[in-house]
Amino acid sequence: MPATLYQNPLCNKCCTAKAMLLKYNEGRPDEAKLDYQVFEYLHVSWTREMLEDILAKIVPGEKNPSPLVMMRKIESEFTDLGLDKLDPVADRLRLLDAMIAHPILIERPIFIVDDKAVVARPADRIFELLQ
Repeated sequence: MPATLYQNPLCNKCCTAKAMLLKYNEGRPDEAKLDYQVFEYLHVSWTREMLEDILAKIVPGEKNPSPLVMMRKIESEFTDLGLDKLDPVADRLRLLDAMIAHPILIERPIFIVDDKAVVARPADRIFELLQ
């Protein structure tokens, strides 16, 4: 299964992460290259199941991890929707639903390899999954 990078091509951190993946493969024989796919996260049809799966990979072993670990709290939608007032445990489904309705709230880039994921901020966090 290929690795996955969720990114925004207008985001410097995302462009850096994507460039790092290209550089990682540079000069490697084909059989040693990382197979990966890139998705523009704003155009993904997000579901709770998808977000829950990514959360479980970002915070392995934690039951019902807080969606805040993958939310852009600096976006105006975060405060405009009153998400800053919600309890990350009691209101986790509301937070997930907000990310589905407003994908701009999803932090990026997100890099996934097998059963592990990182929010790649800084971008070189992708290498945590490539060792």
